[in-house]
Amino acid sequence: PYPLSPNIIFVDRPGSEQSQITVGYSSILRTDPDYYSLAVANGILGVVFTSRLNKNLREQKGYTYGASSRLQFLAKAGIFSAGAAVPTAVTAPALRELLSEIDRMKQDEISDEELMETKNYLQGADAISQASQEYLTGKLLSLALFNLPLSELYLYRERIASVTKDEAADVSRRRFSSKRARVVIVGDAQKIVPSLESLGQIIVYDTQGKTQLKPAFAVS
Repeated sequence: PYPLSPNIIFVDRPGSEQSQITVGYSSILRTDPDYYSLAVANGILGVVFTSRLNKNLREQKGYTYGASSRLQFLAKAGIFSAGAAVPTAVTAPALRELLSEIDRMKQDEISDEELMETKNYLQGADAISQASQEYLTGKLLSLALFNLPLSELYLYRERIASVTKDEAADVSRRRFSSKRARVVIVGDAQKIVPSLESLGQIIVYDTQGKTQLKPAFAVS
């Protein structure tokens, strides 16, 4: 079941100068009819350099060199994830911004510029990548894994190009939600955990995977 608020798994690495934040939840299958529209919406959120995540956390806040999101497809599951590496001191506000941007996809209008830049990027990246034997082999393997026709290899760019702004907005409203998120952070627990307590239940592990009793962390 999805948590009502973000469940935060914190892996304690004392002395870390940075935190790695990853937010994620289960998503659609590769064979889902929403695949292409969600690929475009996710591109707007966190794939292209001008994505919302990158504009917020990198360009506006200066929290990170880069924030991104991705869709991963397995044989019987799909995963959405988003994240960034940030300085220890801004871990909590960076997480809040990540969650906020996910929810903004449900609420804010998608601009014509965002849509065009994202579709151009996804089509161009696919065209360039198909010149690589490694990429082409992997794509053929994925088509076999998901029992998709070989025509998908040639139709990808056409179908990305056909996604409308209304379709991207509709899938965003239905598929993005911070309330579904699980959060994993690796960093210095003593310096960070107190600032995260308002965001949900926190479970702290050491780097060997042993659960720690929740200590009375104090910000130094």
